[in-house]
Parts: sequence; C-alpha cells; structure tokens
Amino acid sequence: MLVGTLFAFSLAGLLSIGLFFVPLALVGAALLLWKRAFPGAFGLLSGASLIALYLAYINRGGPGTVCEGAHTVCTDEYAPWPFLVVAAVLVAGGLFGFVAVRRRNH
Repeated sequence: MLVGTLFAFSLAGLLSIGLFFVPLALVGAALLLWKRAFPGAFGLLSGASLIALYLAYINRGGPGTVCEGAHTVCTDEYAPWPFLVVAAVLVAGGLFGFVAVRRRNH
C-alpha cells in the first residue's frame, strides 16, 4: 500500500516535489517483484486511493470559492465527490483483486 501511495503522490506532484519520490516508489516496486509478492501488489491500488481521499478532504468545502478565517482567505475548491468515487473504486479494486488471487492460490 505504501508503494502505491508513493506512486500516486509522485504522479500528483510530478512538477514539484513528486519527482523526488519516484525513485522510492521504483525501489518499492522492485522489492515487491523481487519478493514475488503478487497478491500484495493489489495494495498498490489501495495505496493510490489515499491520495484521492486526501484530495477529497482538502476540497470538502467545494465546489466553488470557499472563504475561511478572520483574515478572509479565499480559495477555489473542486467538488470532493469525484475524488471519493476514484478512491472507492481503487480500494474496491485492490480488495477484490487480492481476494481473487488468494482464492485462486488456495
């Protein structure tokens, strides 16, 4: 799950700090392949959902312009629902993929 979060974070912030997380994500993926942890690889999907959940959380006041604080700091926010849907699909895909592979191996 951590490797999936690193991949999603590096993709979301590719033009800024995300570029520095790409090597960590690649090392994590290489370790997963080296250990042949195929059923656990579906945790990549579930890990990517954490970034989508975070984006939904920071846009929880949207859609539109949201003003907060005594100094009236205003920001434009997106609707949180698309991020929540993406997160739910990623978690469900990771969970169902893991269960399917485990059942097939047993």
